[in-house]
Amino acid sequence: MKHGDATAAGAMERISVVVPVFNAADRVSRAVASAVMLEGVKEVILVEDGSNDSSWQVCEEIKKRYSSVRLFRHPGGLNRGAGASRNLGVSRSTGDFVAFLDADDRYLPDRFEQDLQILVDDPSIDGVYSAIRNEYESEKLRELWLSQRRPEFLTLSQPVPPEELILVLFGLHPTVFGGFCTD
Repeated sequence: MKHGDATAAGAMERISVVVPVFNAADRVSRAVASAVMLEGVKEVILVEDGSNDSSWQVCEEIKKRYSSVRLFRHPGGLNRGAGASRNLGVSRSTGDFVAFLDADDRYLPDRFEQDLQILVDDPSIDGVYSAIRNEYESEKLRELWLSQRRPEFLTLSQPVPPEELILVLFGLHPTVFGGFCTD
């Protein structure tokens, strides 16, 4: 299917959500639950990244609970890092669109609505990014985060052409500021 041949609703049935999992036994269930509930998520791909906790066992239980969850490991059960885990997940994905979700994060119920419409309306677009907002487990953690001069919302100050994005990410763009997260 080409992007231009889809409607937003039809495209939503083809999203692969890739979740790298490292020592997240106590958090990954919430992340997966937030993704499988979304209309149109075709599959959630968990890539267990050589955790030292019970993440593998938790992921196996999640896979039994949801038919749309697929579970993978790196050869030898090695820890390869989030980037390699995302790459493995993408290589095993079957959706037309790929989204990332960290095991300690969660999606909001309308996560893909605007992004998918952009992709469907303009097939020349290779990817989209959205603003994210941090949610803190305590006020103390919120204060610590903000005291380190980190933003409460992560986004770009305005749209930027793809060829200028690298300048923004390195803080070198003359008019656009900010950044985005892989998930």
